[in-house]
Amino acid sequence: MFARVLIAIALAVGSMAVTWTYITPFLERVAGFSTASVPALLALGGVVGTLTTAFVGRYLDRWPVRSAVVGLALLVTMFAGLAVAGSSVPVTLAMLVLQGFSWSIVVASHLNWGMRHAPGRTDVLMALYQSLYNVGNMLGPLAGGAILARHGAAWLPAASVALSGAAFVVVLTVKPWGLLGRMRAARRAVSPAREARRTRP
Repeated sequence: MFARVLIAIALAVGSMAVTWTYITPFLERVAGFSTASVPALLALGGVVGTLTTAFVGRYLDRWPVRSAVVGLALLVTMFAGLAVAGSSVPVTLAMLVLQGFSWSIVVASHLNWGMRHAPGRTDVLMALYQSLYNVGNMLGPLAGGAILARHGAAWLPAASVALSGAAFVVVLTVKPWGLLGRMRAARRAVSPAREARRTRP
């Protein structure tokens, strides 16, 4: 399971780095925002992300994998929105808010998931987790720069959809998705014992 955490976070970080490293050219050339407005736009996502991080923690212990699924699903949706309608100012604004919301869930849920399922020494394996995080951070800008130079900023979110979608698929292969699955399994195991007690004379 820990290997899936590593693969998913590398893909998710790579997807974010592909587009967000070059988000200023995208906002200026595709969405049509002015250069002066870009800091405020990025601050909007940052504020949303900060609030989301404070809010999402209560759900991570109960639904560690499901939280990762939700975060990645929202991340794919955000990139798809930019890819399809990035030239629309209202859509881009909405996607910037969704970016702050979804990325905070992705980062917190994957870190929590990794710490819960790291076999052996947690400190060593979480260092490996951080290394894979940095691999995504390194390769993403390289891929994004190549796409920007050859095809233009409008194609950056499309590449991010592919990478974040791959991470989403990786996480979907993990079952059960959290506490709900374990609770159902526990109820199935307990039910025969309860029935046996009820039928005793």
